[in-house]
Amino acid sequence: TKSFTVTNTGGAPVSFQAAAGRSWMTVSPASAIVQPGDSRSIAVGARRAGLPEGTSTGDLRITWPDGSATVRVSVRQENPPAVGRPEFGSSSTCTSNPVTVTVTDESAISSVRLTWSGPTGTHTAAMTRIAGTNRWRYDMGEFSPGGDVTARVTATDGRGNRATGPAGTQFVLPCPG
Repeated sequence: TKSFTVTNTGGAPVSFQAAAGRSWMTVSPASAIVQPGDSRSIAVGARRAGLPEGTSTGDLRITWPDGSATVRVSVRQENPPAVGRPEFGSSSTCTSNPVTVTVTDESAISSVRLTWSGPTGTHTAAMTRIAGTNRWRYDMGEFSPGGDVTARVTATDGRGNRATGPAGTQFVLPCPG
């Protein structure tokens, strides 16, 4: 929410109305009377739910009996990517432990990284997008000692917004088995 001030420099009370030009805009007060020599603050805000990522603009129209003014309002909305829980492949074998995840965003995804920890320590790797989908994949390879592996995915979009999804855990077979 940001505010601006209207001032009555005349000699008589002036009533005004403030009307938001976009459904996402809020204004308070929507109307008031300003006494001679007084000022009144008008607050302008945004209902961010449902706003698209990027910059949205709209006009706030202030009217009074002898005139009007327009105030241009801009709001910037940034949304992080939505990152799912990592899914471990049902074809996990001694030498292959694939992990996939769904990542969605309103803008392009610039990177998706898998971090996993388990019997061999903690590792991080870039995932590869599965062509034509919102799915990403990485094969963690083999694990000398078997055991539980916990994986988590972090995605960054082209606007720099970052999110980390929930963790997933899977028992992996030791190699050689």
